[in-house]
Amino acid sequence: MTHTVRERIGTLFAICLCCIAVVDSAALAAPTGAITGSVYCSDSNSPARFALVTLEKVPEGNRAKSAQPQEAGMNPTATTDLHGNFELRDIPPGRYYVIPYLRGYASPVTSIDPKGAGPSAAPQSLADATVVEVEANHTAQIQIRLERAASISGTVSFDDSSPAIGMSVDIFRQAADGTFASIRNSLGGPSGIFRQINATDGSGRFLVDSLPEGHYVVAISTPTRTTGAMGSLLQGSGAFTLKAEYGDQLTVYTDQAMRMKDATPIELRAGSDFTGSNIVIPLAKLYTVAGFVLDAATEATVGRGFVQLLYTDDQSVARSTTIDPSGKFRFNAVPGGSYVVHVANASQFAGDPQQSGNQSVGLTYGSGQTSVQIDRDVLDIVVLVPELRK
Repeated sequence: MTHTVRERIGTLFAICLCCIAVVDSAALAAPTGAITGSVYCSDSNSPARFALVTLEKVPEGNRAKSAQPQEAGMNPTATTDLHGNFELRDIPPGRYYVIPYLRGYASPVTSIDPKGAGPSAAPQSLADATVVEVEANHTAQIQIRLERAASISGTVSFDDSSPAIGMSVDIFRQAADGTFASIRNSLGGPSGIFRQINATDGSGRFLVDSLPEGHYVVAISTPTRTTGAMGSLLQGSGAFTLKAEYGDQLTVYTDQAMRMKDATPIELRAGSDFTGSNIVIPLAKLYTVAGFVLDAATEATVGRGFVQLLYTDDQSVARSTTIDPSGKFRFNAVPGGSYVVHVANASQFAGDPQQSGNQSVGLTYGSGQTSVQIDRDVLDIVVLVPELRK
């Protein structure tokens, strides 16, 4: 047998092996099914154009109570076309929730109790969603009807009448237990792909839609001290995110309330639009609160730790900040009222903290606090903390 013949036989043998591998691989591949359908808007009876449609696996048997949704981005998802039609292919056999989303319309994900929403929301919360059975080598056909949802809109301004531009807008919905919780995660849904980020526009206006009926409170937040911004005009979006000091943020609620408990809830019916949520940020009634943290025995400054501004009546946290190396703390834009300044986890460096390699903690302290009534700027608060003996 010549060398050429041997080469040809070897080549044919290799091709045969590849063909067998391909056949075996195809035989081992699990068969899949498909879903086609249409989505339309009930109020206009028109196609729901460019709506998102995603699938969430229905838990099986006794695992329903503990099952967790799939990771964000892993759910099969499609977008409807100009005729409201969509198609999802290569879907493993099983039962799925079909979750539609179009801004301005109700979706099963928005009906979830806000206390049970977010990444830990169990799929059984989608009891109102359409369920479809996907079979191998078959195409399921469905039609989905979207109902108009409610919305809240309004304006945010400062007390000098200038618009409050780029303010963060959050909406709190009354949960089943009567308390209020942010619906930010609820609008995100189990798969996390529907999340909206709301902020006031160039005229200070805002709109939050796709809301189910319920009772709501609007919360407008603004940093009281920024440390810079993230973003770039050269990237084309022109969008910036302010970098604020942790915990030092002013929030104003519906009816100009400075605390959630003092806000009057807005009642929304299905499909209703509330347009009068106008909030004014009262700069003239905000004050600066500052002072020092000192060693109770030596009155030396304490350069590390956390400072909280607590409401006197219920000890809830109004603001939080850190002590700087010189022992100072500061809160900006604090509404008038009765507070407690509370210091915790205070400590002091051994040696000079500015020198590299010489930053070990030398002293640790217990908590300390003092009461303060704010109706003006208060800049001379002193909080004494006791040294903890080893």
